[in-house]
Amino acid sequence: MEVQTFFLGARIRRVTPGVRNAEHAGAYSFYPLDGTFPFAFTMAFFILLRRDYEKVAEDFSLRFDLVDEDGRKAGEPWGALIAGRFSPGELFCPFDGRLGFRVARPGVYRLDIRADEQGLASLYSYTIEVTMPPGGQKA
Repeated sequence: MEVQTFFLGARIRRVTPGVRNAEHAGAYSFYPLDGTFPFAFTMAFFILLRRDYEKVAEDFSLRFDLVDEDGRKAGEPWGALIAGRFSPGELFCPFDGRLGFRVARPGVYRLDIRADEQGLASLYSYTIEVTMPPGGQKA
């Protein structure tokens, strides 16, 4: 199983089965409006999983961890789990939801997504940047 597509956005709406409408899709840079840290925010996400063998049902889980550039825990999410199931005959599994983030300071972070397909883990990473507001320090 692999993460075929993942992105953050302001809002993701299901239009029809297999079709999503996303606002501000592909968001990667965030800042607190008032310049205050720690900074907490919530973003919508969309993920599309793909597997090679579609004949049988298959359970999977996804773990979301926010890490710094050295791979150390950098805030939230940490250990956030989502579980799902591929139905028989299903090659793709799309879904969306919301993730809460919390970081202590500005920096470049990586959201690691570990997909566990009945014991065979794979890793997908999405880089985000957290900065001070445009114009510098808080008021």
